[in-house]
Amino acid sequence: MIVKNEAAFLEGCLSGLRTHVDEIVIVDTGSSDGTLDIACQFDCNLLHQPWQDNFSTARNFAIDNASSDWVLYIDADERLSCTGNVPLASLLPDADVTGLRVKFRPRTDMTCYDELRLFRRDPRIRFKGSMHESIVPSVRAVCDADNSQVARQYAIAIDHLGYDGNQRHKHHRNIPLLLQAVLENPDRVYLRYDLGYRLDAVARKEDAAEHLRIGMRLAARKGASEQQRVEGSMCAQVLVSMFLDAEKVDDAMSAAADGLALFKDNMALHWGKARCLVALGRLDEAISLLEPLSQHDPETFFDRRIAYSKSIFGEDVHGLLGAARFRAGNYVGACESYANAMRFAPDSLEFRTKLALSKARAKSG
Repeated sequence: MIVKNEAAFLEGCLSGLRTHVDEIVIVDTGSSDGTLDIACQFDCNLLHQPWQDNFSTARNFAIDNASSDWVLYIDADERLSCTGNVPLASLLPDADVTGLRVKFRPRTDMTCYDELRLFRRDPRIRFKGSMHESIVPSVRAVCDADNSQVARQYAIAIDHLGYDGNQRHKHHRNIPLLLQAVLENPDRVYLRYDLGYRLDAVARKEDAAEHLRIGMRLAARKGASEQQRVEGSMCAQVLVSMFLDAEKVDDAMSAAADGLALFKDNMALHWGKARCLVALGRLDEAISLLEPLSQHDPETFFDRRIAYSKSIFGEDVHGLLGAARFRAGNYVGACESYANAMRFAPDSLEFRTKLALSKARAKSG
């Protein structure tokens, strides 16, 4: 674990970890709050390294000081859990496995995907990248060299709490780091996605669109990996949202089509396309996209490749489906949709009003 000013989160993380791990290695990069006092209350190997604008440097220093056979990397604002509260060690794989992917929830209002978070301690395994550092390339290299594999263990889960609430301060902190990371690694699609997302969030729309389009072009290259194509479709998600906010429906439709050509199962792009179709009055087509989305349970939906906002399986999809059905003259179906929307947003005056109107139309018709 690397930390800096994590007093608000650290105790909760360490309390959940100590029954699962043999040692805790913490690298502090310059805390000025109560982080160090909290760390000292636990049996940690507490180390110090000045921040060098490089997450990999700090993480590699941490694993250099680990001594156990397996390494879990985690942040202070994340929480580890194991199904049935079984010991983490009991879920570790056999000798032919070098890395382990677990369920990861990037924000409490999102669904889970999987991330490689556990790996064997091996001097060949190092983090790479100054921002959005990754252990994946070196784990894959070791797997190739040793004829081993990366496995999945979804009984292990990590929830990320730090992206809840207003993130504006993080956008301004991370944008310069991302710009530098893009210079170092211009072909990494995820960097373009995150940079575009954050630039959009601080109203730098043109800059955001430029990086998002570059990410999509990189993902569309011959020989691009599945992960790159997924990340390219995520770039398209942000573009679709930007265009819809600007009421540029045709541009949003085009971006959705380009994104789905990269990864046809991107549920957020199906949602974005449905929004476009409703705006264009193509109601039957919209309904055919919205009905399958409405069948998913946002609390249990899982796609190992990508995380989604729960709302596209909850109040948002049911509300839009209700609007599409109402405009198409299916008032009974609209009643059903608005009632479902209210299950997720019971205090919504909008849904309550639209449900009442739909019932009135259904009764009179």
